[in-house]
Amino acid sequence: MRTPRAITLLTTIALLTAAGVASAAETVKTDTKKTPAASAANEIKVVKLTAKQRLPKTVKQVTIIDREPGDSSSETAVHDNAVLVHYTGWLYDPKKPDGKGEQFDTSRERYTPFGFFIGAGKVIKGWDLGISGMKIKGKRTLIIPPALAYGDKERPKIPANSTLIFDVELVDILGKRDQKPNSTTTAAPTTPPPAPLPANVTRLAPQDALPAAPSTITAIDQAAGDGPAAETGNDVLVHYTGWLYDASLPGGKGKQFDSSRDRNQLFRFKLGAGRVIRGWDVGVVGMKVKGKRTLIIPADFGYGVRGAGGVIPPNATLIFDVELVELPPA
Repeated sequence: MRTPRAITLLTTIALLTAAGVASAAETVKTDTKKTPAASAANEIKVVKLTAKQRLPKTVKQVTIIDREPGDSSSETAVHDNAVLVHYTGWLYDPKKPDGKGEQFDTSRERYTPFGFFIGAGKVIKGWDLGISGMKIKGKRTLIIPPALAYGDKERPKIPANSTLIFDVELVDILGKRDQKPNSTTTAAPTTPPPAPLPANVTRLAPQDALPAAPSTITAIDQAAGDGPAAETGNDVLVHYTGWLYDASLPGGKGKQFDSSRDRNQLFRFKLGAGRVIRGWDVGVVGMKVKGKRTLIIPADFGYGVRGAGGVIPPNATLIFDVELVELPPA
């Protein structure tokens, strides 16, 4: 087992999984009343392929392709481990050389990896089976048939009865669900609830479907940050990137029109002073230092019917990734 530091993170992961945080976090129901003999007869086997083998046309079992073995000194992920992973998922298309059809989700656009307990039923069965056996920094492709994914349930960007393919990287193993800190271990901290948002802001979780035509400011917290929350009247220092909003694209990000990161220059403004678009004056309220938030801002809270600078059309909905770097003194 790893250092006590890992154990103190379990509460955070427990909160994430209890809330079902991820688009992959819908459980496939199975019959738990089978006899032991029946269960053994119907035991699900995992198929392993090498990277050089041809992908199967029909997938009936979880198919694993190890891309990178990971850290040889790392422990191996097993049942009941709390794990952090980065992933990207596509609809499976065996006609394509890599099997990757239309992409439907990725954690990499949300900054932070996804945490869950293996075997706790908080993710699709194919993940519980396919991520077991990985080592930290290991990379693996999983091909998952419908029966071990979402079955006949339709999901955003995932038709019913879809076979899925994921690229998964195991970022960390954080201990086991039933593990208790010993007397030398610091008690696990609780994760504070997010700061309340203004009444005219809608909060979404990172796994929620993006609105097709938002009429209000939408905030998606990607990283909580720490310290006091930004309030109206505070000066703030932020990094940001802005795109034209397109709900049909992954992450809703169309054409990029501006980024402080490209200039390597932080942007400072006073919240609520009218020096920025109203969507920022309202949407950045409640963020904490090191917090990261995605803001979807309809035209009424952006640049309205005029647009801006020849790069933002009239009546454009915008989407920003914002990181609160500092709350400087006024």
